[in-house]
Amino acid sequence: MGSPSMAVNLPFKPEVLDTTIDFYSDIESSALYKMLPANAKEYVKASPHLLEYL
Repeated sequence: MGSPSMAVNLPFKPEVLDTTIDFYSDIESSALYKMLPANAKEYVKASPHLLEYL
């Protein structure tokens, strides 16, 4: 069985992700990390996987 698919028209252009960058080894270079408030940066430094939820 194949996975279901559906055509979706988004009101914005999806961002193209650069999959060659390893954000786990250099998390501070992430654009999303740079936008976080100081207290959130502390949480993300301790648990880098949190960026995947944002």
